[in-house]
Amino acid sequence: MNGLIRIIVFTVLVVMSMGSSHASELDEELQAIQAKLESLNKGEETPQKKRLREIFNDHQQVLLDHQEYLKKTANYSQQLEKYPKQLESLKKSAPPTITTVDPEKLTKLSPEELERRYVTTQATLSDLQNQQQKLTTEISKLRQRAVTVREELASINTLRAELTENSPETRKTTDKKILAALENYQEAQLQALTDKTRMLELEALVLPNAIEITTLQEKLSLQPKIQALEQETELLAEEINRQKRAETEQVVEKSQQLLVEKAWQYPGLEKYAQDNQSLAKKLSNYAELSTRLINQKTGSEKRLALITQSYAALQQRLELKGEDTALGTEVRKQFKEIMVEPAIAQTEKDLSSARLDLFRLEQEKLQMLNETGYFKQIMNGEEIPANDTSAYQQIMNAFHELKQSREQMIDQFTQVLHGYTKELQLHLAIQQQLIEKISQHKLLLKENLLVTRSAEPISLDVVQDIQDAITWLTSRKTQTATGKAINAAWKNILIVYAVFGLIFIIFRYTYWPVYRIWTRTGNSLLGKVNQDRLLYPMGMLLATLLISGCIYLPFQLSSVILRYGTNTEINHAFSVSLHVAAIAAFIWSFILLLFHPEGLLIGQFKCSEKLVSKMYQDIKRFAPVVTLLCIIIAFTDALDDDLVRNGFGRLTFILLCLVLAVFAFGWMAVTRSGKALYQGESFYLMLNPRFWMTLLFMLQIGMIIMAAIGYYFAAIYQYLLVFQSISWIIFCALTFFISFRSLLIIQRRIAFERAVEKREEILAQRITTGKSEADLLDDNYIDVKTISKQSATVLKISIWALLITGLGFIWIDVLPALSFLEKITIWRTSVETDGEVIMRPITLQTLLVALIVLSLAMIAAHNLPGTLELLVLRHLSLNPGTGYAITTLLKYSIVIIGIMVTLQKLGMEWSNIQWLVAALSVGLGFGLQEVFANFVSGLILLFERPIRIGDMITLNNTSGTVSKIHIRATTLIDSDRKEIVVPNKIFITQQLTNWTLSDQITRLIIPVRIARGSDSNKVSALLLEIAKNNPMVLRDPEPAALFLEFGSNALNFELRVFVGQISDRVKLTHQLHLEINRRFAEEGIDLVSP
Repeated sequence: MNGLIRIIVFTVLVVMSMGSSHASELDEELQAIQAKLESLNKGEETPQKKRLREIFNDHQQVLLDHQEYLKKTANYSQQLEKYPKQLESLKKSAPPTITTVDPEKLTKLSPEELERRYVTTQATLSDLQNQQQKLTTEISKLRQRAVTVREELASINTLRAELTENSPETRKTTDKKILAALENYQEAQLQALTDKTRMLELEALVLPNAIEITTLQEKLSLQPKIQALEQETELLAEEINRQKRAETEQVVEKSQQLLVEKAWQYPGLEKYAQDNQSLAKKLSNYAELSTRLINQKTGSEKRLALITQSYAALQQRLELKGEDTALGTEVRKQFKEIMVEPAIAQTEKDLSSARLDLFRLEQEKLQMLNETGYFKQIMNGEEIPANDTSAYQQIMNAFHELKQSREQMIDQFTQVLHGYTKELQLHLAIQQQLIEKISQHKLLLKENLLVTRSAEPISLDVVQDIQDAITWLTSRKTQTATGKAINAAWKNILIVYAVFGLIFIIFRYTYWPVYRIWTRTGNSLLGKVNQDRLLYPMGMLLATLLISGCIYLPFQLSSVILRYGTNTEINHAFSVSLHVAAIAAFIWSFILLLFHPEGLLIGQFKCSEKLVSKMYQDIKRFAPVVTLLCIIIAFTDALDDDLVRNGFGRLTFILLCLVLAVFAFGWMAVTRSGKALYQGESFYLMLNPRFWMTLLFMLQIGMIIMAAIGYYFAAIYQYLLVFQSISWIIFCALTFFISFRSLLIIQRRIAFERAVEKREEILAQRITTGKSEADLLDDNYIDVKTISKQSATVLKISIWALLITGLGFIWIDVLPALSFLEKITIWRTSVETDGEVIMRPITLQTLLVALIVLSLAMIAAHNLPGTLELLVLRHLSLNPGTGYAITTLLKYSIVIIGIMVTLQKLGMEWSNIQWLVAALSVGLGFGLQEVFANFVSGLILLFERPIRIGDMITLNNTSGTVSKIHIRATTLIDSDRKEIVVPNKIFITQQLTNWTLSDQITRLIIPVRIARGSDSNKVSALLLEIAKNNPMVLRDPEPAALFLEFGSNALNFELRVFVGQISDRVKLTHQLHLEINRRFAEEGIDLVSP
């Protein structure tokens, strides 16, 4: 040790001598840089001067930082030199003199002296505890700094490697002055990094010494004083409490004597004496509560100190964990025994109640000041003798005696309540600190849950471990403990199973046949409008839950019986095993009933019979094995013996994963039978069993690897979360299917009732036949597969929100455990902060968050606009084009925001990519000129709305109805049902005819040519009559028949009419042509072809 200290001291002297020479050189360089900066301020400003000034300013800052490094290096060197003496002085220093308190001397002190001494001791203790807390915080910071120093050293090496390469500016610049300035600046940076490395290395040597000295100061100086003061505080509190109890007992005893020894002639006084007795009992109760509260407060203080120490110790072990499996065992133990947070709500309730009682007593004390009014209130209207009689004097004497006794009790009660509320406030503050510390401890455990090994990796010694575990399980000690647990609980457990066995027999032979008939009836009525009811799917689901619950209860009750039986390790293990058996029995029976050939999935939800039958058979085959393995795992995990848990229990867990992997493999369509299972079936990805079973198979492989390499507890914990997630998914799926069935039934019923109303007049004549209306109508004449799109979409959105919220609550506790991803650096990027360029690491966690943000943005862009239109815009008085414009812009805004946030997460800030964006903009402006023109035109169409969805337009001799308006192009549907895609630029730059922009009223012209010599007045009258008789011709504007010109061989007329709908133009033209031809033929008017 002395040799090592000599080497360190010698190194320190060398470093100090080097630092002094460096310091003088830095001063000269700073003066030179300052002179260069002053010279640049003279003369005209040029780009060269501007760039040189920037380089010199950066160079100056580097030199200033370099000086700071040298100062810190000298400081650390001095600390290293002084460390041996400080450590030796601390170890040789005499322990602090502590005076012990004699409890007998405390009994001789008055209550006032005890209170003063208690307050003084508490203040001193609080001061010392604050000092201890500061030292603990300082030690924690020093340990954290020891970790960051290593990280800084690693980043300096990376930065030095980057500086040794020529920067892009050095390669491009030809200006000699700028090149020389850049070279000097780079050389200064390298020298500064070299001295910074030396400084950090010395700091790394200083930090352990500083931690050791601070720890010794806390251990040798503060802890003994704090322990002595805590003991003195407890003794003082006990003595103060004892004296208060004695005073309270005297007051209570006096009140009881008044009630027993005297007979009160008046009911008012007797009730007053009884009220005094009740107040005395309440006072006695509060005195006991005060004593109990002091003990609770002391316990909370000790628990707070214990948790604080445990947190610091665990944090220290985690920082230096390496391959410490004992640390993993400790994390597992503390995580399973998560500290219960104190009932702070009860303390607040007690505090409010005590303050209310104190307020009532103070009010009563004020009422006592008015003796006459108070006396009348006590007598409550009773007849009182005259003032000058002896009877009146006797009453007043008795009243004053009772009043004096009550005043003494109120004064004592007020004193007790003041002390009680004060202690409650202190206890409440301690509980709040305790909750904060417990939250910190939980977070620390969760952060290290997945990265701390709880067992050694599986090796060839596994056979010996299993033999040792079996030896422990079959040992006499274990058998004795098992026998005691069974003997203590077997009678109660036998009664439970006997009762539920009897219930099962009654249900099996009485209600089960009726239930089977009822389910068959419900399945047969599926799709029949008049007879299908929501009662059937809901009833089948509730019956499934009820039956599964009856199977669950006996196991769970047995678990409760064992839990509250003998408090032994084996008893606890059996209780946990039965609890797991209860859950497994519930799930087993629930899924069997759900996948039964006549169960809910096939009978009511019409799922694939082939897949449901396959699952039903697999559950019957695998469920017993899975249940047995889960019970064994729960039993071994509940034991404190690491050998049994990490040996026998871990192998059972691996076997469970293998069984579930075999189960999942049968659904992955790898084998011939597996491929045949999916023939003729089609699914969405989220509903595809093959997809989910592949994930389940991969999960089992991952769990096997984790357990095998030693992360057994992390694997079990994740398994529990996966199980909870699957349970929640099943719950949400059943909720969706039940809700969807109810919507379907309601929609069918509404459609059926509307159909009945429509056919009432037709069926009125058939009522006399004796048949009912339902007999005349076919139940299945309605399309049973139709359902309201709006209701279905709202239901899907609600279920997805419910699913995501539930999964978030399930997995939120494991998110801190993923903090280790923050330590995996993928690349580094430069970020400018407050004018300083720093290297920001892009970690695996940052990359995953960026990908999640981008994925959520894409999903939101795909779903949110449609959801907004369905839930909000549809209920507003908006034109179709306006709603479409809003949803389209929302979609592109979400995409742009998502991309910007993703790039920012990845370190690609706007300052870094603005030149690239500008260059791409110029390039794209030339290369994709037409695309951008169409994009801008699309925005104009969406906002100015010269055309809207549903408009009838004509463009370049092409007519059609607008069906879609996208950012780049618009889609028309012509009369031949062909879709015509037109670039948006054409709508802005060319002439456009919109037939329905303002309204759909258009004029229709029918040319008519008749032979010369015909009666023109008669022709005009006939044309007007034909137009007015047609219902599709509008009366306003009125139709007109015009004689336009004399043709070469005919008289040319035009019939001009107005039609209300664009879609009626062709139909009206057809009808008018037919009617003109018929009427003119009847009147003998000849039509002439052109």
